[in-house]
Amino acid sequence: MATVVINESAVSSLDLDSAEAAIGHIFYSNEENTQMQAFQVAGVVQDSNLLGLANDIKASVFRLEPAGFSSLSVRIDPAARATALADINRVWREFFIEIPPQIAFLEDTFRSRYQIFAGINQVLIGLSVVSILLAVFGLYGLVSVLAQQRRHEIAVRKVLGASVANLLRLLSWQFTKPVSIALLISAPLGILAGGQYLNLFAERIGGVSWIALSVCVGILVLAWFTVSGQIVRVASSSPSHDLHCE
Repeated sequence: MATVVINESAVSSLDLDSAEAAIGHIFYSNEENTQMQAFQVAGVVQDSNLLGLANDIKASVFRLEPAGFSSLSVRIDPAARATALADINRVWREFFIEIPPQIAFLEDTFRSRYQIFAGINQVLIGLSVVSILLAVFGLYGLVSVLAQQRRHEIAVRKVLGASVANLLRLLSWQFTKPVSIALLISAPLGILAGGQYLNLFAERIGGVSWIALSVCVGILVLAWFTVSGQIVRVASSSPSHDLHCE
């Protein structure tokens, strides 16, 4: 009978109540179409994603099988990495003189596995920044043109007693409506696209809706700042000069 260690998911798969109840439990398996073999649980370890975040954590059984050894995992102190590598090479040469060891760090393996996602994220961030900048410049240009076209109206309102704050509130709302409509259309699409992207990962963050809401609020604030600056500049000018020019 082989002694094995299982993870927490395997405890659930075996219909056991707890990790303590799994200790000493015997189960049978005929993996790889071989003869039925008995296994006894000697320990339970926490679930860990060994296949990457794009894969679900599966029920796993760990057993000692010297004939199948092909690699050795060693935990080392990052502060003493050079010393640890030297010791590993020294011990390796005691057994294998002509074959050099092939050493790879787990962090490098995971980094290379997710390098494509890091590239996709950088491209998406770049496109988002460019899109926001173009939108801000376009909004600023639109406000400048419309504010110039309505200089006479603004001057008349100021003569009739309207303050800069009143003009700012009136004109800002006129530009806020199209921005709000655009956000109402784009926010659900962004949430849907973000959810589809996150579905590539078995382990993923939640709260995509809150993130989208925060982005929408940030865009509205940025639009208000863009609009307000131009409107205040036009509304602060002398009404007599604007009426005279008109």
